[in-house]
Amino acid sequence: VVAPIVGPIVGGWLTDTYSWRWNFQVNVPIGIVACFLIARFVEDPPYIRDAKPGALDAAGFLLLAFWLGPLQVVLDKGQQEDWFASSLITRLTVLFIVAWALLVVRELRVEKPLVDLRVFGDANFSIGMALTVVLMGAIYSSVTVLPLFLQTLMGYNASLSGLATAPRGIGSAIAMALVGYLLSYLDGRYLMAAGVGLVALGTFMLGKVNLSIPMESVAWPCFLQGFGMGLATVPLMTLAVGRLRNEQMGNAAGIFNLLRNLAGSVGIAITTTYLARDAQRRYSLLVSRMTPYDPAYAERLAFLQGALTPWTGRPQARHQAHGLMQAIVLQQASLAAFVDAFYWTALVLAVCVPTAFLMTRVESREPVALH
Repeated sequence: VVAPIVGPIVGGWLTDTYSWRWNFQVNVPIGIVACFLIARFVEDPPYIRDAKPGALDAAGFLLLAFWLGPLQVVLDKGQQEDWFASSLITRLTVLFIVAWALLVVRELRVEKPLVDLRVFGDANFSIGMALTVVLMGAIYSSVTVLPLFLQTLMGYNASLSGLATAPRGIGSAIAMALVGYLLSYLDGRYLMAAGVGLVALGTFMLGKVNLSIPMESVAWPCFLQGFGMGLATVPLMTLAVGRLRNEQMGNAAGIFNLLRNLAGSVGIAITTTYLARDAQRRYSLLVSRMTPYDPAYAERLAFLQGALTPWTGRPQARHQAHGLMQAIVLQQASLAAFVDAFYWTALVLAVCVPTAFLMTRVESREPVALH
């Protein structure tokens, strides 16, 4: 909960004051402290501590690596390499699809798999993971796209961008402080549906951005997104794993984290690709109107040329006026692409709200005694 609040602010300050590289290097001392604290304070429950260690599923491990490695490269470099126009992206896509298929077959057949996919036989877990994928994909794409909008079109520096998006973390903190209490009185499915709905509402509100909005118009939707995430995440995980055995919890948690991170990568890849191509499409449509026969264009061009002539002379002012018009059109095309991206994300989230009621209620789990 602390990370979404502190991360954007500290990350922006490090970028502006030192270098963006410090956002990665700062993890070294923090990671060392985290490893020490885990070794010092975290204990395994008895059913794990008393279990006999088995042999490593080496084949499953290699297939997992050959699935995740190429998939991450495809998602990170796909837009840059023009996706399947690149032979590298095509080959890596074939590789990760084949590795994924072999991994599924292998893990379902082996007695002690590296990743126990049998937990997907539980309907609550399967639905919960599907909803997690959509929710995390939408949130990660929004987390990526919004700072891009603020810094490229609004002129914010990294620090201001982090400050504008920090309310997302504040909303999550408040929601998580309340949701444990609310779960004692309300059906978790209603809380989950309300949370996803608030995330959709906050994303929809971001779709109303323009080039003259104040920071509050960004901070409030971010707060709603964060509050909705906090409200949805706890009951989502409670319902998803509520019918699993204690021995399956560790495996289920690993799958959850894996799918959450993959969903974020997929969401970012889809959204950035959509942004680039939608901006190009809208730019082409707007440029088609930039002719001397369009009164609005001719009037604007004449105004810019007249304003620049006393400073640079008439011939140079004409070229500069055309350059400014092109920059304005490109800016408006990019703005429209950002708006479309937010609206489409909000629509996907809104469609997922009823999914919460496909899950069944679970009884409270008795706490496991630790000795």
